[in-house]
Amino acid sequence: MPHFLGECGDCPNCKSKRSNLCHKYPLNFSGLLLDGTSRMSINGQKIYHHVSCSTLSEYIVLDENYVIKVDPRLPIEHVPFLCCAFTTGFGATWKDVNIEKGSTVAVLGLGGVGLGVSTFDRTNV
Repeated sequence: MPHFLGECGDCPNCKSKRSNLCHKYPLNFSGLLLDGTSRMSINGQKIYHHVSCSTLSEYIVLDENYVIKVDPRLPIEHVPFLCCAFTTGFGATWKDVNIEKGSTVAVLGLGGVGLGVSTFDRTNV
């Protein structure tokens, strides 16, 4: 599964388990892979990557440190719930927003973040 934050497992941030902002494989906004190249082109014109992984593309090229191995025992239809959008929506609601039991909230957005927020049920906490 592609991930826009790489992890080396050896730098202070990776070892701390408190941050996933790796020193060796940082968040990359250059549009190029870590070696300064792009492996994608159309008619000879270079195509730049979006952040580190271009997950909105039909085809992607990734550095192996920006890929997360998914346990093959996990049913494939459940894998998308591990992606950024859903976990962001659910995690933000669970960790950052102090919604009290009985509150009424509005969720704006029908994408993965909105779906992650809307599945959060504070009544079961």
